Parts: sequence; C-alpha cells; structure tokens
Amino acid sequence: MWHESVVSFILEPPNLLWLTWLKVVFMVFSAFLVFVVFFFGFFRSEWLQLKFLFDAFSFFGYKPAAARKTQRQWAKIVSRLEKGLESEYKLAVIEADSFLDDILVKMNLKGESMVERLESAPRELISNVKDIESAHKIRNNIVHDPDYRLELEETKKAVDIYARALADLEIL
Repeated sequence: MWHESVVSFILEPPNLLWLTWLKVVFMVFSAFLVFVVFFFGFFRSEWLQLKFLFDAFSFFGYKPAAARKTQRQWAKIVSRLEKGLESEYKLAVIEADSFLDDILVKMNLKGESMVERLESAPRELISNVKDIESAHKIRNNIVHDPDYRLELEETKKAVDIYARALADLEIL
C-alpha cells in the first residue's frame, strides 16, 4: 500500500542528497526568522532601549544618554526665543517651568505644587528660589489670562531664571 511506503520514507529516509540540502535550507530560514523576531521584538522596543542601550551609550559615551536628552529639551525651549512670536515666548516659559517642575518631582521633593516643592528644597540646592517663584507667577499669568502680554525681554529673564536653577541642580 502507498501509505506504508510514505511512513517508511518518513521513518527511514533513504540517503538522498537533496533531502540534506532541504534540511539545511529550512535551518537557515528558521535562523533568519528567529533573528527577525528578536530584532523587531527586542531591539526595536522601547524597553530594551531604556534598559540596555541608554546604559551602553552612557558607558561608552562622553555624557550620559539622559544628559543628551535633557540638553536637547532645553535647546528646544531656548530656540523658541528666536522665533519672534509672542506665542512661542509663552510656550518657552511654560515649558521651562514644566521642565524644572519635572526635575523637582524626580528629586522626590515634598509638595503638591511646584511652589511647595521649591519651599521644601534645601536652600543650598537652589540659590534663586524667590526668582523662580516670580517666573512661576509669569507662567501662571500666561496660563490663566489669555490676554496676558509677554515681551521678549521678560521671557529671556524668566528662561534665564529657570536656567540658573537648573545649573544649580547640575542639570544643565
């Protein structure tokens, strides 16, 4: 019967060269598929980038990967001042305020608001707390008053206040 010959071929295949090559082709194809799964599953995932690649960049690079990201974010804020638009000035102040507040939160300073976190910060840590509070008032005016007018000089002053605080924290 024909099914007995198929079973015997599967269980005890004859020594055929083409069958050996077929096995090799399928092994290479399987290895390729495993590589594709690992590449797209692990190497392109954010988890691996956060856990492994940032550490590798920090180890082999001049600056930590987080420092590069921080500097890019700050450069984006400062670049808003060059655009000459009041809306960009407002965004620069809002983003600078948010940037500093995020840093204070990551430092685990106590408080529900930025002002409370600044008050709980040691005075040796940030030298210009009163200036930051005045810049934060500018931010609040921008957010709560749609008719608030903001000039370039006032914006530069506020962004410089935030920059000095970030320099005190050794972020910039």
